[in-house]
Amino acid sequence: MNSKSNLIIKHYSKLGLFNSIIKALKGSGTDIANITLDDLKAFDEFHVGGIQATLDLLYQLKINSKTKVLDMGAGLGGVARHIASKYNANVVGIDLTPDFIETANKLNKIIGLNVKFQVGNVLDMPFADNRFDLAILIHVGMNLSNKSQLFKEAARVLVSNGSFAIYDIMKIGSGSISFPTPWASEHSSSFVDTVDNYNTFADSAGFTLKSKRIRTDFALNFFKSLTKPVKKKRGFPLVGANLVMGADTKIKINNLFKAIKKKHLSPVEIIFEKK
Repeated sequence: MNSKSNLIIKHYSKLGLFNSIIKALKGSGTDIANITLDDLKAFDEFHVGGIQATLDLLYQLKINSKTKVLDMGAGLGGVARHIASKYNANVVGIDLTPDFIETANKLNKIIGLNVKFQVGNVLDMPFADNRFDLAILIHVGMNLSNKSQLFKEAARVLVSNGSFAIYDIMKIGSGSISFPTPWASEHSSSFVDTVDNYNTFADSAGFTLKSKRIRTDFALNFFKSLTKPVKKKRGFPLVGANLVMGADTKIKINNLFKAIKKKHLSPVEIIFEKK
């Protein structure tokens, strides 16, 4: 495993993550014997906009019970579980961080959904060619320096006319990033790129652009609502993003919020189709 992968794993790894989640859920009054997807969405939809961002992206895609879906960089599995639950689709999730996959599988067992999660690198995936109809990539590209290889791998595992739906933090203007951020503890493990570069790499890999949406206002409204309890000195909710981001959650969120407010960064949806 290379040094960049090690930095990513180090940033996201949380020993005892599953136990911390269960403890937090119990503390919030959740019935552990009857946990639902709604109980998990506050932390397992680990991206700007949370579950609403997921719904907004999926609304644009054609998914049904026959759709074979790959969640690239699945994290704790929130998006994959949502797709499996809502559409009864066949979903596989892959992520570089062992703690995330272990937790995703344990949560999935509790919920009772047939979603498969495994440890793996999205730049070198252990899947056959032309296996999936749809690939999802949500807040992962910021950790990947080799986006050319990312798109080549996505194209390889997708069927002809398959869709590649992306929701990443991207550069939309000039400026600098203060660290830590939700995706990187330091500059050396951050690879935020421009929308144009995503399009260039996609075209080279054999994709056609279907749609694009820059979601700056959506993100700013999300962060304002997220930080209200913090500003009122109540702290973050017991069950929230802090379970994944750790003790410096407030700093990470504020650094990203400032960059989006200055219109240097923004979450962006891009949907491609394999030619």
